[in-house]
Amino acid sequence: MSIRILHFSDIHISSGNTASVRDRVEAMLGVCAKESRIDAVFFTGDATYSGQAGQFELFHRRVVEPILEAFALQSQRFYIVPGNHDVDRSRIRKLTEPGIRNAVSTADAADELWRNEEDRKLPFDRLNAYDEFVQRNNLQHAASLLQVGSETIGVCCLNSAWTSSGDQDRNKLVITRAQVDEQYSQISSAPVRVALWHHPLSWLADDDGVRVRERMSARFDMYCMGHLHEDEGIRLSSPHGECYSFQAPALLAAKAQTGFLIYEISSVTRQLAVTSYRWDDRRGTYHASPEFAPPSGTWKGTLPNRSGLDDKALTLRTRASQDLRTEYQSRLLRHLPPSTSIASRDIEHRFIEPHLLAPSGKRERTLQLQDILKDNKSHIIAGKPHSGKTTLLDYIGAKLSVSGCVAIRLDFSEIADKAERRGLVTLISERLNKPKNQADKMLGGSVALLIDNALVESNRPEWGIINGWRNNCPSLRVIAVGPPIMLPTEEEIPGTWVRSTLNPLPVTRVRDELTRFGRSPGEAVGQKLEASLNTLIEAELPRWPWVILILAELTNRSLAGDITNLVGLLKTYVDLRLGVFEIASGERPKIRARLLRTLSAKMMDGRKNVLTFIEALDLINTEIRACAIEAEPRELLKELIASQLLIMDGDELSFAFFVLQEFFYAEHLRETMWSDVEQLDGDSLIRLGGALVFLAEMVDQPKLVERCLALTKEHLPEGARPFRIDDLADLTHLMPENSPEEAVSRAKAGALSVDEMGVVLSEAESARAGTRLHRVRHGKEGLEALGQSIYQFVSAVGVLRSSMWLSKDSKLSATKAAVDLSTMLLGEFIRDEQLTSAIMDAVAPGWKSSKKELSGIISATMLLIIGHLVANTGGARHLASTLRETFMAEQDEIRRILLLIWYSELGGEGTHSLVDKLLEETSSNTVVGMLEFWLTIRYINSVSFSSVNVVTLESMLRRTVQERMRRTSSNSAVEIKILADQQMQQAKKLKLQHSSTTE
Repeated sequence: MSIRILHFSDIHISSGNTASVRDRVEAMLGVCAKESRIDAVFFTGDATYSGQAGQFELFHRRVVEPILEAFALQSQRFYIVPGNHDVDRSRIRKLTEPGIRNAVSTADAADELWRNEEDRKLPFDRLNAYDEFVQRNNLQHAASLLQVGSETIGVCCLNSAWTSSGDQDRNKLVITRAQVDEQYSQISSAPVRVALWHHPLSWLADDDGVRVRERMSARFDMYCMGHLHEDEGIRLSSPHGECYSFQAPALLAAKAQTGFLIYEISSVTRQLAVTSYRWDDRRGTYHASPEFAPPSGTWKGTLPNRSGLDDKALTLRTRASQDLRTEYQSRLLRHLPPSTSIASRDIEHRFIEPHLLAPSGKRERTLQLQDILKDNKSHIIAGKPHSGKTTLLDYIGAKLSVSGCVAIRLDFSEIADKAERRGLVTLISERLNKPKNQADKMLGGSVALLIDNALVESNRPEWGIINGWRNNCPSLRVIAVGPPIMLPTEEEIPGTWVRSTLNPLPVTRVRDELTRFGRSPGEAVGQKLEASLNTLIEAELPRWPWVILILAELTNRSLAGDITNLVGLLKTYVDLRLGVFEIASGERPKIRARLLRTLSAKMMDGRKNVLTFIEALDLINTEIRACAIEAEPRELLKELIASQLLIMDGDELSFAFFVLQEFFYAEHLRETMWSDVEQLDGDSLIRLGGALVFLAEMVDQPKLVERCLALTKEHLPEGARPFRIDDLADLTHLMPENSPEEAVSRAKAGALSVDEMGVVLSEAESARAGTRLHRVRHGKEGLEALGQSIYQFVSAVGVLRSSMWLSKDSKLSATKAAVDLSTMLLGEFIRDEQLTSAIMDAVAPGWKSSKKELSGIISATMLLIIGHLVANTGGARHLASTLRETFMAEQDEIRRILLLIWYSELGGEGTHSLVDKLLEETSSNTVVGMLEFWLTIRYINSVSFSSVNVVTLESMLRRTVQERMRRTSSNSAVEIKILADQQMQQAKKLKLQHSSTTE
């Protein structure tokens, strides 16, 4: 025998979505009908859209009644808790709300407010319609025992929404330990105990979240939540015990995972089985989700045994450290993936360790976290905003508590009036809720103070207070974290202190760790990495840019193959930060996203990565006026910084990660490119290259970029020029209404559907007619073909800037297409006699006597220019291996030079060996001359470039000069060496006369 429970959440019913709600409820009941039975229902909040009485009636009629009827259940078997959407915001009083916030500003104060029934009526007024609804319909909304046959479960319905007031609820809500204790007393005799509420613990105020989690671990077997619109199951462990945590997805929500959970619980055998069902849009039904629990969608486990928990024999210090360890671990769970498997523990251990640097003479040394944990010194750790200082303190606290140390975390503001030993005793007594005599005894043992938000310049009185504590209590350690400018310098602190700096994890460390994944079979690597990335993003770990570094390195090295959902991962992360999942926030997340798109466009168009605070404020002001948004610009900018998508350093704003800037620029293009393509010119195409692949994903045509490249390989009828984007405009007569058979044939040849062909043709026509590049060229005979070549060239090469997101085959294809276009462009330049004549006239009016020589110089110059244009426009280090592979397979020597220039400029290793290979294999003196021309220019204007140092560069040039002389003269080897030395001396003189900016 067991108890079977249906758990669903987040419907947000209103008069506008009743039909959709009805359909989803019927589909859910259809799945449940196939089960043996359902004994009870858990609903974890957000029944309505805005907490109106009429919406609750709709919820009862459309949801509650059909479910109770389908399972033949009494109304008391329908367990319900309120969510933030069930709050009637019109009943929130602006004058009293600050007082309520102040009344729950600490966990103790919140407990006090909850215990005072008269005082808590004021915040409860916002849930008046909810309260009347559950009482009128006799739904179970408090603690009760659920009995089915010989099985018994105690269920507590907790309220996490009683202080919810709007968009900024995160980290401000409270459940209170008092509420938990109050309901627990009514079900404490139950063999299995379950708690329900709406918000995840990460939405509670830190101190309240810690207390609630500690109560769950000590007294409950599982707790169930909603709000995030995602399904999740975690088994949590702490010194107080173990319990399960389950998150139900939304039953109905736009652009979110939707579904429900079914639990099968036995209080006799203590066995648990949980199955997640997700909505399948294609089939229009629910199915068991293997993503929740591979391979069947059902997770089976054993409920924890609590009989062995006995704290009576623990010493005072161990009890204190145990309590504190739970607190720190609870805090960490907000930022770390759950330790449910070896793989996730590996992720935690490898990526939580911060990168700390400490001064060592004139240099810096890496400070290991173990150094802080094991030495007896006190530490000052400096870090910029959002670098992870608070999370680091939690981690240190958890580790110290394991060793029996009483690690007490404080905010800097708490120490101001606590001078001398008696002040410290008072502080510890208040913080641990212990009598002062017990707090005083603790100071005889191992105690560490972990101070957050430290502002302890050497001239502040707090610095004297802290050092006074250390003098009075020799065993006391202090670990303080804060911003660099507000902490003492290395010279200002005593020798018993160590000052270090918290830095982002180096890319090299990420690369080293990724090699570990590479030892697994290919498919397993992809599954493991992708699961880890999703977990890290949803756990909001990226206060350090680890996840983004991993993402970039993953796709760069193709360890997991073609990660097609990269944009989806970033979208999830961005939506979390913008508050998209807070449906009650209305239009605010959309406004924030719009402003980020505007800021990214300003940065990309200006070819810079930062904006000043004033520049950003002006842009936001302009956008607010243009869109008639009622908002304060400074408040919006603060919200963007608080989202951690933007960071502020001094007076400068930038995106937290470079990839976010390109991501929002891609969204900007999605909003503007297809409707306003006339604004795009050649320069814009180069700049948007970094976002093209994102763009293709955004418009739901993931293969569009690759298909457009494929089109360049197709040809018009015999005798026509190779395909270019502009030439597509000439195919308008092949549109279906004119010649359907040929249009379909052409579309298939280009791997495009007829509809897609129509879009491309239409946009190509607009681009060809509207670009500034075209308008400048219009009417100048002889340059039209050249302009078309440039237009296509920058389009294709621009793709390669972000080709790290493409598969290896796509990279090779795109590289070859770019080289095709480069050589075609080079040919257009060299064949354009008007252009050649104009250059010769400008360089040497008497050019006729040396036409051949000057023509060769122009050809070499054009080759150099185009080679550099390719390298800079399609510049990305990750292409190096692709370029080397293409170079080795290439037969055409001009193309090989282009590939060589490209490869070397991107920092490819072993450029000198490729130069030697080209010299050995070519039979063309012209190729040797062009190679010499390129190396001479690089030598004169550069100390070094990319991976080639100046010594290697000089060696390559000398080798090329000697090869050219050997081929074009009859001099002996000794004479060639002397002549080469003379030419190198001349090159060195030129090098001294030029700076690296005159190229």
